Amino acid sequence: DEVLEARAKHYGLSVKEYKTNNVMKVEVNSADVAELAAEMCGVLFSKTTAAQVPVDGGNDRVI
Repeated sequence: DEVLEARAKHYGLSVKEYKTNNVMKVEVNSADVAELAAEMCGVLFSKTTAAQVPVDGGNDRVI
């Protein structure tokens, strides 16, 4: 993917390094985000409103 290659190059990383460049050192993809979204539609989150939940593997700029 050209976008991933360009972003990785910008940071001086390989695509694999770029994809795992987070606190947990794991790749996060759209399926991970979709899984959380589906769970949040269930009973466990039925009384939750306006929640913002990052699904990014952890970001050292935030910690």
